[in-house]
Amino acid sequence: MQTEKACVHLKGSNCLVLDVKCFNLERPNMCGFRYHYNYLKPSEQDPLATKKIKQLIFEKVINRWKEYGMAPSVGKKQMTARPLEDGIAEFLKQLEDYGVQVSVRKRFKIIEDVSTVIDCILTKKEYPTTLISIKTWLGPDFFRESFGNAYFIKTNYGMRNIKFYIVTLFPLKDHISKEWMELAKPFVDGVYSLSELPYIDDLLKELEIIYK
Repeated sequence: MQTEKACVHLKGSNCLVLDVKCFNLERPNMCGFRYHYNYLKPSEQDPLATKKIKQLIFEKVINRWKEYGMAPSVGKKQMTARPLEDGIAEFLKQLEDYGVQVSVRKRFKIIEDVSTVIDCILTKKEYPTTLISIKTWLGPDFFRESFGNAYFIKTNYGMRNIKFYIVTLFPLKDHISKEWMELAKPFVDGVYSLSELPYIDDLLKELEIIYK
């Protein structure tokens, strides 16, 4: 009975959303899926771009988690992250109307013989290159990783030649402080969310200004 009260998506031992046996039955509070689901589900309150991205990826995320639920394995990841990266990159392809090339999960050289994989890269000749780090949630470790990439890349290529943004699914206030984000400027140009202000809609407006 305690398990049923802990998760509204649970009936007996089955997850009503995934239609599989709950894979966190003994530790319902540790279930990552229900938190992802709550933030991924499109809402009437979502601004336009945010809602469209959620609509693009919602079923894909559900299917990946369902596959995981049918055969859980330690260390299995990317149930939410990969569709999130693909969905944001797909949505940003509307910038191709301005001559922007959109790439996903491509290596970007930091210095000679040192490179890193960037989740989404926007390029246009004679315009700044935009690098977007996409995270399901942004904890201190992930923030330091993204900031490190931004610092070294901007130091090497020049502040005016690179734009670096972070986009996260979960609310920012739950995991990272405003003080951290302020300290990261000007290397991190902005941090946006699909769950609260500032939404990714604001990033789209900023990118349109850059590339028009």
